[in-house]
Amino acid sequence: ATLDVDRARQIYDLRALLEGQAARLCAERASDETLQELARLNASIQQAFERDEFALVMERTTAFYQRMFLGCGLDVAWEMVQSLNARINRLRAMTVSSSERKSATSQEMAALVDALLRRDADGAEKASRSHIQKAAEIAISKLSRG
Repeated sequence: ATLDVDRARQIYDLRALLEGQAARLCAERASDETLQELARLNASIQQAFERDEFALVMERTTAFYQRMFLGCGLDVAWEMVQSLNARINRLRAMTVSSSERKSATSQEMAALVDALLRRDADGAEKASRSHIQKAAEIAISKLSRG
């Protein structure tokens, strides 16, 4: 399916709902092991970013979110995300290589992981939604320019 501005907005809105909820529940329910694994996965995402290995960034980002969803028991929600993953990854490919996203993404993901490790459900949900909103702004701007 073609990705236009309206479809992109819908996908980002769905991501914000699903990933925000997953972040909240992960902070509340996930095992300490799951939270440590998320911290390790985020570190590996940031290392790939530093090397401009964007395909690896996207692969590891998918692994991060899979762990976050499944680590708090949201397997049905993860299935919904997977059904959108081809489109999510097309949008992600537009944003991860953007110069303005590199340092911002690192800070946003660090805020999310920090909130998860502190088991701050409100903070994790807020960090997740904020991260998605900022990515959405860049993707929608790029789509609007054609």
